[in-house]
Amino acid sequence: MKNPLLSSFMVVTVFWYGVLAIPSRALLHEIPIYALKGLWVALVGLFWGVLAYVVWLAMVRANRQHGLKSGDSRRGLAISLGTFPRGSPPPARVVCRESFLPEQFSTWYAAYQATHPAHAALLCTVMEIYQAHDKLPASPVPRGHGGATLMQHSRNVLATILNMAPSWRYDGHKNKKGQIVFPLIDATYRFDVTDPLIPIAGLAHDIGKITCYRQRQDGLVEEVRPNHDTEGGKILISLDEFWALPKGDRDALNLALSFYHHINSLPLWADDRTRALTELLITADIRTGMAEGEKNMAALYEDIDVLPGLLDSQTDAVGEPLPAQTIPAQVTPKALAADAVAAPADPSPADENEDWAWDQFEALLLEPGRINGNNKTMRVGFKHGEWVFVNDALLRTALATALNAPHLTEQAGRGQMSPFTKLLLARFARMGLLYQHHDGRHYSEKSALFKMVMHGTGGKIVQNWGFTLIFKATAFPAIAAMPDCKYQPQVLGCGFGEHRAINKSAKPESPLPETPIEADLPGNGIPIDVDGIEGAIRALKHVMASPAPPQFKERTDKDGVWACYPLEALKSRVPLPGDWDVLVGCEFPIGAHARWVRGASDMFLCLLIGETPRQG
Repeated sequence: MKNPLLSSFMVVTVFWYGVLAIPSRALLHEIPIYALKGLWVALVGLFWGVLAYVVWLAMVRANRQHGLKSGDSRRGLAISLGTFPRGSPPPARVVCRESFLPEQFSTWYAAYQATHPAHAALLCTVMEIYQAHDKLPASPVPRGHGGATLMQHSRNVLATILNMAPSWRYDGHKNKKGQIVFPLIDATYRFDVTDPLIPIAGLAHDIGKITCYRQRQDGLVEEVRPNHDTEGGKILISLDEFWALPKGDRDALNLALSFYHHINSLPLWADDRTRALTELLITADIRTGMAEGEKNMAALYEDIDVLPGLLDSQTDAVGEPLPAQTIPAQVTPKALAADAVAAPADPSPADENEDWAWDQFEALLLEPGRINGNNKTMRVGFKHGEWVFVNDALLRTALATALNAPHLTEQAGRGQMSPFTKLLLARFARMGLLYQHHDGRHYSEKSALFKMVMHGTGGKIVQNWGFTLIFKATAFPAIAAMPDCKYQPQVLGCGFGEHRAINKSAKPESPLPETPIEADLPGNGIPIDVDGIEGAIRALKHVMASPAPPQFKERTDKDGVWACYPLEALKSRVPLPGDWDVLVGCEFPIGAHARWVRGASDMFLCLLIGETPRQG
């Protein structure tokens, strides 16, 4: 026998049978009889067992055939043969034993529950799922989203989206230039600020992370599945509460949650309501993440080239209007914080992408070793004195690597400035921190990249950069507190050439007189008090902040950079109750940073708007 166990059994049985049966003749004759009886009982039992199995199998098959012929119905759909596939089961949940929203939302939720009970039930179900995963972080990166858990981050987005909704508007999908690339499908569509899907989208937007993230035994979190937005859509359709909503609500909510990280992949049949809800969700998520401390929120979105356009000046996270631009960029590039009384610098972005670019720049620059570092592959700039010198090419390369998106920082063409760099220069210029004056020439922020060299011991050139962004270290207190680099950088000139200077005419412009005109002019004989003078200056600054500010001439002297407004232009553009002639020659209050200057053909009111940086 091939089976060793059976072979051993037969050997042992025959051996002992022989040993016991041979001495007893009666036993030798009775054993076969008992064996035959036992065999008969076994055969009878086998027969009834087989019969019972056949009957059971026939009944099972009959029931199955009956079920198949009876069909099945699920969520309003019926079939005549077979049953519907059930799909993945819904996630585990923990029943909410207390209010799952902050106290300030209790009144809102009570009204929401009374008006939209089915939607409120789904909102509660989503929260119960989060409570079953209350330890799961919102990000696999340690301290991501400020260390918030998934449940905390989702509540934050819910609060943000509820605050933003009342003033949200949608008139078509726009690119980063504000151009509509996907117009309204229905020209009469208007965003419904009371849409019951808004709070569900805010709370449930990251529910897919419960299957995409996994906590390891060491406490860290790893991402085991990509595209948590798509996974969130799959979880959503597994919930019975979701199917209790009207079909239009189901379609809009599922598409918004499944595509908000790659909005350009939305199917073309998605309606205006779906697209408006998706863009609102994107904006609320980015703003919440930035408030939680995330610096690269926009980089988490696949269609990055269109996303910054969503972060416009509609509302901030608490529903208040964002600061308006108070002084046009062409007037304030050189304004300094120290001159805030005369002309306060306004850091609000003139371009919708500027905030995003600034956040990426700041996050990279504050990494250890980026400024004054010893590792050449890591370093992008130097700090010396009150100035920071950043190599444009090294900066863009480092950012492209960090964001894994080279197209974001690449140059438009050979010799052309990167759009990313333009955004940074515009921001620094408006803050009054950009180096724009060199060797008696002034350069606009569109040309403010300079040649820089550093000489080491014995005059040896250790650095020679062709395009360098130079700004005041006070822009970042952490950098301002750094010790200076070993060798002092020296600025040689504009990287694009001196012909890019604004005041490049062959005839040199006359500098401002060192002494202002006498302050005792009669002024038409009408006495003027200090409030009248300051009121006139305030009126001028108000017009400076308008879309079409009055023209001015820029002059530089030892005291700084001055914006000089002709008297005739002031009379026509800035009307005063007592006319400007009354003010001519009057003294300005101390700290007003203003003075009168007599020109060849007119009087000029000059306001101090900056200072000339000391050359290295």
